[in-house]
Amino acid sequence: MKRLLVYVLAFALVLSNISFACAKTSNESLDELKFFKSESSSKEYQITPEFDAEVLEYAVFIPDGRDECWITATPDDKDYTVKVNGTTVKKSNDYGYLMEDISGGDDIDIVVYDEDDKKLDTYSVTFYCGDTDDSDRAELDELYVESRTNSNTWEKISMNTEFDPDENAYSADVPENIYNSVRFYIEPDDSDAYMFVNGEAVKEGHQTFGLNTTGKYKYVITVVAENCEDIEEYVLTLNYGAGTSLSSDSTLNTVMIRDASGNTIYFSPGFSSAQLNYLTNIKNDISTVSFYVKATQDTSVVTLNGAAQANGGWSDYKPLNEGANTFKIVSTAANGSKTTYSVCIYRQAKYLENMVSIQKLTVNGTTKTMSAYNINGNNFVKLRDIASLLAGTPKQFAIAYNEATNNVILTYGGAYASNGQENLPLGAPKETMVSEQKVYVGTTPVNVMAYNIDGNNFVMLRDIALLFDFSVVYNLGTDTIAITTGSKYTP
Repeated sequence: MKRLLVYVLAFALVLSNISFACAKTSNESLDELKFFKSESSSKEYQITPEFDAEVLEYAVFIPDGRDECWITATPDDKDYTVKVNGTTVKKSNDYGYLMEDISGGDDIDIVVYDEDDKKLDTYSVTFYCGDTDDSDRAELDELYVESRTNSNTWEKISMNTEFDPDENAYSADVPENIYNSVRFYIEPDDSDAYMFVNGEAVKEGHQTFGLNTTGKYKYVITVVAENCEDIEEYVLTLNYGAGTSLSSDSTLNTVMIRDASGNTIYFSPGFSSAQLNYLTNIKNDISTVSFYVKATQDTSVVTLNGAAQANGGWSDYKPLNEGANTFKIVSTAANGSKTTYSVCIYRQAKYLENMVSIQKLTVNGTTKTMSAYNINGNNFVKLRDIASLLAGTPKQFAIAYNEATNNVILTYGGAYASNGQENLPLGAPKETMVSEQKVYVGTTPVNVMAYNIDGNNFVMLRDIALLFDFSVVYNLGTDTIAITTGSKYTP
């Protein structure tokens, strides 16, 4: 027969201020709970976890093919009443009760009432019954610890010593993670043995536990042979957050977009971790897109429009409405810091509704005249018109036209040269089509949404705000668009 584990007092003292995971009570209404072979026997049956008045749930192991035991349930106060499965245990009987005809898996409730017959606590006990012919192997065959590094990824970490079935005490430093969780794998040498972690029955495999705060956590792994007599206990102590610091890097290092046919959709400007806002436009026949997102740190958690997104994988296909569709990608670092990226995808409308915009405009609080067309709910302006409105502000830009290539070049910070034709009144549109003219910011092409209306190119106002990073806010109550050059663009 295998040896029984003897607790080492010195080790217990070291662990005296460690967190346990057990069902607990605040009343501590029992002073003692023991299980004996018979009323007159000194043979005490093993229970797990070790009795603690605050712990409510226990397992008791009855070997030798027996089907009865003597229960001693002593209350904390002599005026309390104790009932086992509804039967009062008598003080004159040393609060003892004979439990008969026990089968493996049977449950009993031990309920404690105060002197006013108010229920204090219910202690639950499950019985496990063994036989002399059953196996007496009660060792673990394998034990290892893993730390969570991603929503679906766990990484094995080192324990203080390599697992050995004859060694009963282990420890490991667990890096702090955003999920506040850890798991370990346990496998018994005998698949018919029973296993418990801090008194709770578990099956072979991974056991996952939440970690509320940094510090030490103690897990007592009890392995009970199927004969219910031979028992081994392994103590695993985890030091959560020891010597580790949480990453604060919440940036992304890759964002890609594809259509349902697998074709890449390019956006502007080209992706960089520091650039937060992007834009593109697509034809009407593209109705869904998928995103590939990879955070700089594997421990970051990523969402796409509020839904969980694989860190380093493609999303499912997202539907697109006609007009502007904004996708927000939020990356949360291990320490909880967040970075939000946005991609505005303008899906060209199949049928255009175009009219002269009647909305008012202010620039940094000053009322301005804006000549714009409203196309399917978005305002489109001439580049020269918006450049003239921003002239002299921190977001001013210059415009140049390359007639040979039919390209427009915008220069951030450059002084705008007026031609005297800015923001003239517009007439009702006669002909509207998608513009073929290419726009550059410096030497970089940008995918702004532009329409050619009666021979002039009009660009979506929000695309310009995104590229030059100024705020555009619409006030429904006053039907006014407010441009603030001192504030950043928000989707």
